[in-house]
Amino acid sequence: LQADRRRQHDEVLSVRRIQLASVVGCGLVFLAAGCGSSTPSGSTSTTTTSAPTSSAPAVPNPLSLAKLTSNPCAALTAAQLEPYIGAIRVSLPSAADGSTGPSCLYDPVDGNQGSVSVTALPNFGGPANLGQPGLEWSQKIGDVAGYPAENASAAGPKGPQAGDCATVVVISDQAAVHIYVQAAEPDYKYYTNACAPANALAPDVIAFLKSGG
Repeated sequence: LQADRRRQHDEVLSVRRIQLASVVGCGLVFLAAGCGSSTPSGSTSTTTTSAPTSSAPAVPNPLSLAKLTSNPCAALTAAQLEPYIGAIRVSLPSAADGSTGPSCLYDPVDGNQGSVSVTALPNFGGPANLGQPGLEWSQKIGDVAGYPAENASAAGPKGPQAGDCATVVVISDQAAVHIYVQAAEPDYKYYTNACAPANALAPDVIAFLKSGG
């Protein structure tokens, strides 16, 4: 089970890295076909030009990703995770690769629970990239701990009702943090509302960054 979760997590990160590397400034990691992707044969090609980073709204009280990148598995504690995924079997860090920074996958003891990962996104590009067209699904949710945020799912608009949701919080004009909840089993208590634990854990990650870990 641990190996399966590790593999799933690495596959998700691999997709994110490819997407972020090929589409600079296009926002979140779940890009499907927008922002300069190839157009199917016979359709009209339209080039989308992202706004320059300098035009993105300023983020008040910007935070650094330094503590998260140096020790990603310190972002959340077992006590913070326990109400949402139960006891933690192991915390598995991943190194930075391409446009995504380091991450940590929190794997629960109970395989019927969801897993949680926290990923640094140093090149997200600012609040203007929240809710960009071309994502599988995303929805702005207002501020999280004073920072602009959205929910998103790689599984499309029905993803949050099928155990797949991320909360993305923009912490500066460039950087963001990504809190991702994934559950394979319908028995998971948040399976039909996967954004709930992601949203609940996001302020804890922001508090970690503010406190310096």
